[in-house]
Amino acid sequence: MRSGRKLRRGVLFDLDGTLIKTTFPVSEAKLAVIKKLQELGIDTKDVTPMSTMMDIQGLTREGAQKSGATSHHEAERQVGEVLDGFDIASLSDARLQEDAKATLDSLVDAGFKLGIVTNSGRKGVEMALRRLKLAGYFATVVTRNDVRSLKPNPEGILKAAHALGCRSADIAFVGDSWADIRAANEAKVEAVALVGGLSLRERLESEHPDAMVGSLRELLRVLTSQEST
Repeated sequence: MRSGRKLRRGVLFDLDGTLIKTTFPVSEAKLAVIKKLQELGIDTKDVTPMSTMMDIQGLTREGAQKSGATSHHEAERQVGEVLDGFDIASLSDARLQEDAKATLDSLVDAGFKLGIVTNSGRKGVEMALRRLKLAGYFATVVTRNDVRSLKPNPEGILKAAHALGCRSADIAFVGDSWADIRAANEAKVEAVALVGGLSLRERLESEHPDAMVGSLRELLRVLTSQEST
């Protein structure tokens, strides 16, 4: 855990598994994307369902350029449509995590600017935020459609921090997966791991988060205590 760092005015959240509960079929989605890449004439020997979605996304762009069978823009469009289908199906019945709105209200009252950085696509994310009445909390929402590289790449976090008008050192990122914590560390923001989501506690610890919380209701205390040290 890094010491001497202060959390100030920006808090970014992962969405699925952090603020909301979903049942996204990760392996099934990866298999569907790999199948689509094969249909597009792209060599998929270097990726499997165990690969990160960032690696598979990278292959979409690079593989299309190498194969010449289709443009990388068309490949990304078709892969995006596949993923949008999975996103919408899983997010259409998403439920709020316990204490999600109370936590967001407390953070807003304390003066924090809020944002989301998610590997999900914008169509499904906007639908879920509207349905769960969360949209008004966030000054910025960065989705899969807004970046070239997904988490654990830090691009989305850096883009969201810029949109909030905050330096990386003044941002905390809250997520439930190892990819969230690695992305936060790569972006040099404070990494807060939410235990009980996608990744096991031991896997989260292996990425060296700055703080770990067992529930969202612990978040304001952690952020304000860090800020005052």
